[in-house]
Amino acid sequence: MQKLTHQFVANTTKPGRYFDAGSNLHLLVRSGPTGPNKYWIYRFTFQRNRQDRSLGVFPIISLSEARKLAIDLKAKINNGIYVADPHQGVGVINQIFSDYSSDWIEINKSQWSNDKHYCQWINNGEGLVVSFFMRYAKRETFLPRR
Repeated sequence: MQKLTHQFVANTTKPGRYFDAGSNLHLLVRSGPTGPNKYWIYRFTFQRNRQDRSLGVFPIISLSEARKLAIDLKAKINNGIYVADPHQGVGVINQIFSDYSSDWIEINKSQWSNDKHYCQWINNGEGLVVSFFMRYAKRETFLPRR
């Protein structure tokens, strides 16, 4: 297995996974209606679960940037830090879903006709939605759905 090169990454069009030797970084190429779509993926194991994280799309994220992001992710994972959402950036400490939902409810409460709706959102958000997403959030791979 050889290291990926910028020329190979830029020119490859055949769908598949192309691994960068010596790291857990790979290029995922999928065919799309306007040509191939290329995603940088970092594969790792956290608490005995194998996971893939998207680091971005080529050419927005270059090969050298993807390698730097992979090194940063590896360092965080080796220190026991779980990076929940790489789209927020590797250096960002991610909020858990309940914080996001609470923020969203507060931002949108002026749109509801009365306080009853606000209370319903708070109760449903904390009771049903948060517990559901907290169970399944770790399984998400953050790749576009086909």
